[in-house]
Amino acid sequence: MNQIKYLLYACMILVLLFTGARLAGKLHQTLFVPGNSLELIDYKKKPDPVAAFDLQRGKELFSEQCASCHPLNKPCAYSLRGVLERGPWAEDRANLYKWIANPAAFIKTNEYAAALQKQYGSTMPGFAGQLTEKDIDAIFEYIDESAVY
Repeated sequence: MNQIKYLLYACMILVLLFTGARLAGKLHQTLFVPGNSLELIDYKKKPDPVAAFDLQRGKELFSEQCASCHPLNKPCAYSLRGVLERGPWAEDRANLYKWIANPAAFIKTNEYAAALQKQYGSTMPGFAGQLTEKDIDAIFEYIDESAVY
């Protein structure tokens, strides 16, 4: 009888170890995947001056070009938070560049953009020649890194 009892205990321990290993793997994916918001930060590492400059540039560009219509820290219909996870911008970043450069032209080629125009009754002004792809990336990096509502 004792042998069966020890065998059951051993099976339970194996199940617990296996379950723990799977949970640890999921936790590792959550905490250590680059770009994840829960990524552990090495505070001793000096900040990348190029990245810091891009973030500052993104903040300046957002303030100059976007903030009048897209409040950053207020929930509203025009919020840019999470915009890269929906619509054609999530499928291909090139769509975001096309949209920002010339929204009126992009609306003609994309149902999602046309639906936005219909929903809000207006079209965003185009920024062709004003914002480069690097500028747009800096703006959205700033949006992603800034405080939430």
